[in-house]
Amino acid sequence: MREMDTMSKSAIQPPALRRTSNMRVSEEFLAKYNRPGPRYTSYPTAPVWQDDFGPENLKAAYRRANEAATPVSLYMHIPFCESLCLFCACNVSIQHDKIVALPYLDALRREIDTVSQSVSQSRPIVQFHWGGGTPTYLSPSQLEDLFEWTRARFTFLPTRKSASKLTRASPPVSIWRLFADSASTASV
Repeated sequence: MREMDTMSKSAIQPPALRRTSNMRVSEEFLAKYNRPGPRYTSYPTAPVWQDDFGPENLKAAYRRANEAATPVSLYMHIPFCESLCLFCACNVSIQHDKIVALPYLDALRREIDTVSQSVSQSRPIVQFHWGGGTPTYLSPSQLEDLFEWTRARFTFLPTRKSASKLTRASPPVSIWRLFADSASTASV
């Protein structure tokens, strides 16, 4: 019984007392950072949006970024879900009929065309993120087609430095594996 008590204590030991490699997390550190923070739901975040930012401002922003030769991060938003997650605060559209995605995908391709004309080909894509809703609302072939459409219009790094985030919104594991396989085939 004594041995079991010792094992139980070590199994439920708080993270601040556990050693991970050579790092030790103090109670003070936890107290400092264990508090609510801003929730990332859009970029730029809502307080940054301005009603007076128009097309000319956007063109100027593209021009400045091209002149600075900054790398590019892309975010592909798929706003659809089949059901609403109780924790979700994102702007999503609950749809069971997946045909609703087709006009959205057409509009997204037009947006990709428009943005790619303003982004210098000398600026590499260093991050590529999927989000939503959930990208798994789309079929693997739709995901692959959308990624290939994007890759044909932007300069992706030749190495695997491009990151891809598939936001998982609780689809069955077998379906998730299918999507992960599709994404890895598309070299995301």
